[in-house]
Amino acid sequence: KELQVTKAQDNCCASDVATKERELAGLHIALGELLRGTHLVSNYPLSEHHYKQALQIFRRLAALAKLSGSRGEKIYIDNSIRMLTNLGHLYRQWRKRGDAIEAYVDALDSMRDNII
Repeated sequence: KELQVTKAQDNCCASDVATKERELAGLHIALGELLRGTHLVSNYPLSEHHYKQALQIFRRLAALAKLSGSRGEKIYIDNSIRMLTNLGHLYRQWRKRGDAIEAYVDALDSMRDNII
């Protein structure tokens, strides 16, 4: 019984951490979109930073979900693809065509790799 209680507590704590991570990613996305929406080139590096932070969080959550056998992996992968697409849009707007192509190709590859 003690093992079951410990396992339940671990799952609860992991779930709480994942929730906080998702909230943090949401804030990064909001800031990235706000900064990109200003159309001021001086804000683009910060927008890029926030999109990349959200991307890292979603990739980490996808890996953790895969390890734990959770169903959330697909949602996190979809969110990672969305962040790559946002980065592509930012780079296009920023006139960084090479970076835009790379971000779009990464998003496309990720989509291909995760089609079930």
